[in-house]
Amino acid sequence: MNENTSGHGPAAIVPAEVRRWNWGAFCLGWIWGVGNSCWIALLGLVPIVNLVMPFVLGAKGNEWAWRNRKWSGIEEFHKAQKIWAAVGLCVVIGGTVTVVGLTGGIVASVIIGVQSSPPYKMAIAQLEGSTEAKAALGDDVKAGWTTNSSVQETNGKGSMQIELDVAGSKGSGKLYVSAKKENSRWWLTRCELQTDEENKRINLLENKI
Repeated sequence: MNENTSGHGPAAIVPAEVRRWNWGAFCLGWIWGVGNSCWIALLGLVPIVNLVMPFVLGAKGNEWAWRNRKWSGIEEFHKAQKIWAAVGLCVVIGGTVTVVGLTGGIVASVIIGVQSSPPYKMAIAQLEGSTEAKAALGDDVKAGWTTNSSVQETNGKGSMQIELDVAGSKGSGKLYVSAKKENSRWWLTRCELQTDEENKRINLLENKI
C-alpha cells in the first residue's frame, strides 16, 4: 500500500508494518501519549486503570500514533518509535537499579546497626565462650549472616530480637537472641543455639564465659 494514511483519524487504515508492540508506549505511558497525540494514554493517570493501561498502550500504541499524527512515512514512524522505546527502557532500567540500590542500602544499614548493638555483641560473646557450642560446631565457631531482626527503643527502654546463622568446622546452626533494655542498659533474656545437624538446642545463657 503506497498511500500514506497517517494522521487521518480513527478510520485510517494502518499498514501491517506498523502493527507491532510499542515499548516506548508501554514504558512511558502518558508521557509517550502526549508526545504522540494519543490522549487516551492519559487514562494511565487514573488509579486502577493505570494497572492495565501500559499493556493496552504497548499493544495499540503504534496504531493510535499512526492514526493521530501525520508522518512522512513508515520509516520516519519507526525511527521515532525506536527513540521512544530506547528512552523508555532506559527509564525503566534506571528506576529499577535505583530502587534495588536504595533497598540494598537500607538493608545493609539495618544489618550494620544490629551487628554493632550491645545485645548482638553480648550474644556473640556467649556463643564464642560456650564449650557446649564449640563441641557441637567446632572451636572456630563464628557468627554469619543476620537473617532476621527487630528493634524497638524509646525513652531508655526497648527490646530486640535477632536471628543469625552461625557455623564452625564441625557444623552450623541458628542463634536466637532476645534482649531487653531498661534505664538505657541492655541484657539478654534469650540466647539459644539450634544446631542444624542434630537439631539440638543449647541455652547459652547457662554457659558462663
